[in-house]
Amino acid sequence: LHNPLSRDMAFMRNSLLPGLLLATAYNENRQEKGFNLFEIGAIHNSTTKTETGSKEKFQLGMLWYGEPALHWRKYENRDLYHCKGKIEKLLAACGISQISFKPVETQGFSNALKIYSKKTQIGIIGIPEKAIIKQYELKHSPIIADLSLHSLRDLWKNRKQNYKSPPQFPATSRDIALQVNRDIPAEELLKTIKKDGGDHLKKVSLFDVYQSTDVGETQKSLAFSLQFQSESATLKDAEVDSVMSKILDSLQKAHGAVQR
Repeated sequence: LHNPLSRDMAFMRNSLLPGLLLATAYNENRQEKGFNLFEIGAIHNSTTKTETGSKEKFQLGMLWYGEPALHWRKYENRDLYHCKGKIEKLLAACGISQISFKPVETQGFSNALKIYSKKTQIGIIGIPEKAIIKQYELKHSPIIADLSLHSLRDLWKNRKQNYKSPPQFPATSRDIALQVNRDIPAEELLKTIKKDGGDHLKKVSLFDVYQSTDVGETQKSLAFSLQFQSESATLKDAEVDSVMSKILDSLQKAHGAVQR
């Protein structure tokens, strides 16, 4: 800028994430143990197609930081998978569906996932690389996410609204623990479960990931909770057991998953 308000504001920013990391360092230095931050704002990228030489875009930046928060039963872990679930819930609340995550190697992140709705990339979530943590003098590694508001706006405008009356019949739940190769993403197992769960499968969630020599050096254990519900009758145990058997058979054939 030709006339910046201060030395710190002499350049147009091209990301919201440095500001969130500065705010994290500020709060950490004041003994804050765990917190979430977000910012909605404009960023600028260099271009030769405008008179100003800059293209403006609006982004949503989010950050999860710090020590686990005490829950009534256990500690709430702020890991990448927990924050991934937070983003899924946020997007679902906005009417944006078919969310998927794909691992990616990209500058600035030690571990990152691209976020998609169908084939549209929405943003990225991940853990900053160690050099960045050191640069901001942070004691803990936060989880950060950067989402395009332009992509979110277009998806929201084209969303389909469906309304259903509240269910009259009770739901029933089943939990399964699966042992699989560590290289298999949980996202692939979720796809198989949903594909073979049928119309009565209403909800699937991953609630535990366990890696130890107990399950083998190349193996991991994933635990899922499945919720079934019918809109016309109370489901019988035999009906749910039949669907569960089909799901487990597909998981074994497609991914080599073994029920623990």
